[in-house]
Order: sequence, then structure tokens, then C-alpha cells
Amino acid sequence: MKRIIFVVGVVVLIIGLVLYLTPTALSTLANDSGISGSVVNSNKALLLNVNPGNYTTVLVTLSHNNNLNVSYDSEPAGIEFLLMNQGNYSLFASGSQSNVQVYSESKLNQSSDSFSFTPSSTSTQNYYLVFRSLPGRNVSTNLVLNLEVVAQVSAFDTLFIPYGLFAIALILLVFGIFGGRRQNITAASASLAQRGESGARAVQPISQAKCKFCNAPMPSGMVFCPSCGKSQS
Repeated sequence: MKRIIFVVGVVVLIIGLVLYLTPTALSTLANDSGISGSVVNSNKALLLNVNPGNYTTVLVTLSHNNNLNVSYDSEPAGIEFLLMNQGNYSLFASGSQSNVQVYSESKLNQSSDSFSFTPSSTSTQNYYLVFRSLPGRNVSTNLVLNLEVVAQVSAFDTLFIPYGLFAIALILLVFGIFGGRRQNITAASASLAQRGESGARAVQPISQAKCKFCNAPMPSGMVFCPSCGKSQS
């Protein structure tokens, strides 16, 4: 029984770790199970102009329970799109573009695109949408950009689900390791007490008689008194 409880605790712990390390999976699970729903926080349509050899940036702040829906069209066709976090944008803006890491939604030459982006961070972060003119283009590029921020809402914050699983796993693991020791000690104590009682019942005092003549105590069954030597028969 202890082993089964311990194994269940390990399984619960693994599930908690997976949900903690993959908040996007946690959000999907909450949506599919009906624990949470979606509410549109903001919906914007922007007209942008990107000069030749330059870029334009749009800042979006997202929390762990937000999804970002993006669509854009360029005229003339073709634009470089880069999606990056705060740290990488700082490198990009400082000119260290060779060290910049961007998200997979980025496209180097795209006329139009639409995608959804879910942050992997569990805290609120700034994200930058960078639209850069194509190399060699000598005219401005006009963009129509649509941004929609969708928030996942629920009766409770789904971020706390992994912590609840951690607590349950800890209880199961502790009980699985230490839960049977008290019972074993109690059983052993009861067994020892029973043996002692049986031993006490087994030891019976030796009965004694008295000499008929000198009244001296003597073991039962003896024929001659050890004190006076007279026969008892």
C-alpha cells in the first residue's frame, strides 16, 4: 500500500512539473476543461509607414494568461517582420543585430501574414513587433496592422494549479515513506506485550508444603523433611 501511495505521489509531482514548465499547455488544458474562457482585452488596427533602410516598432505588453493575435499586409508587397522580447530588442536597437534572437513567428520577406503568439514567461513582459524595410528598397512601405490581445479568465488563477499538485504530491510522498512506520511500531509493541503476558502465565510459582513434625517448609512431594529428617508418609 505504501508503495502505491508513493508511486501516485511521484506521478502527481511529474504532472505538476510539466504544467509549471509549459504554461501554454496549462492554458490549453484550462480552456478545454472549461475552467477558463477568453476575453478580448484590446483590438487595434494601425496604419504604419516604414521608410527605406529603416524600421518601425510596436510595443505590446503581455501577461502569462494573454494571447496575441496578429495580422498585417504590406504595400508595396514585402516586409521584414521580427518578434522579440525586451532583452533582444535592446540589443537590436543598440546595433548588435547579429546577436539578436527572435521568435519563430518572425519572417524575413513577407507580404502579409497572420498568427497567434502565446508568451512562455509566467510574468508580465514587453514584446516588440519590428517591421523593417527590405534591403535595397528605395520607397516607403505602408502597413495595415491588426492586433488583438486575448486574456484567459477563470474562477481562479490557473497558474496556481501546479503549486496545488506539488502540495498533494508532497503529502503523498511523505505518507508513502513514513506513513507505515507508526503502525509497524505499534504492532511490534503489541506483539512484545503479548509475549510478555504469555511468559508470565507460563511461569507458575513452585508450591511448598510443611513438615508434619517440625512445621518447616519443604518442597511439595518430598518424602523426608530436610530439617528434621522424618518421613512424611
